[in-house]
Amino acid sequence: MNIDSFMGRDCLLSRMDSRLKMIILLELIVMVFLPLSLGAMVILSISLIVLSSIEIGLTRTWKVFSSVLPVLLIMVLLSPVSNREGTPLLEIGNFVVITLEGMENLVLIGSRFVILTFGFSLLILCTRQSDIVLGLSFFGLSYRAGLTISLVLRFLPTLSHTMAQISDSHTLRQDHVARNRKIKEAVPSLISALVFALRSIPLFAMALEQRGFGSQIRPTRFHALPSFARCVPQLVLVSAFAVAFCFFGWH
Repeated sequence: MNIDSFMGRDCLLSRMDSRLKMIILLELIVMVFLPLSLGAMVILSISLIVLSSIEIGLTRTWKVFSSVLPVLLIMVLLSPVSNREGTPLLEIGNFVVITLEGMENLVLIGSRFVILTFGFSLLILCTRQSDIVLGLSFFGLSYRAGLTISLVLRFLPTLSHTMAQISDSHTLRQDHVARNRKIKEAVPSLISALVFALRSIPLFAMALEQRGFGSQIRPTRFHALPSFARCVPQLVLVSAFAVAFCFFGWH
């Protein structure tokens, strides 16, 4: 059972210390919720997409983006309708469909969502699970909690991909489905997803057991992270850039 999502590609992020990557991710989360301008959020989201394309490749970048694409599409459909106050951009009669403020709010929320998605995805794909556990332990988190968090981060992104594979396999086995029968025909896919989840329980438990989860014996470590002092110059540089970005991008 593969319980490590590390892609194994030699890149800048994969060589970076896991503790430094976690601190950078924390800074990204803080920046997302700061009142930065719309342009700053768009620049930050595009920069993360470009960085992802360079570090993990276009194929994996598209997989990460496609996993959140349905949520973004729902936001595109609902956000303009729920924000009809302000400068109208599209009107049908006396009904305001899209406003300038609604579109700006949509782009702002979408950019924040993309930043968080790619931030966590780059951490997971460019860091070995053992380094994630060691990094969380460095910040005072227990081994059990660190292992649980790392496994949750590993399995959650695969759920939508597994469901898509199940749906495609059932689609290939049946003829064209009428519109009024699509809901009924979706039942076999849901049953297959449930069976897959149930069959994954013992494998998931075995993966936890092999890593000493629930044992009273203190877990051993195959390797230790180097001294964090070597990461201080990089951390100062990244933090200074983040502060400068927030200063110039403050709304």
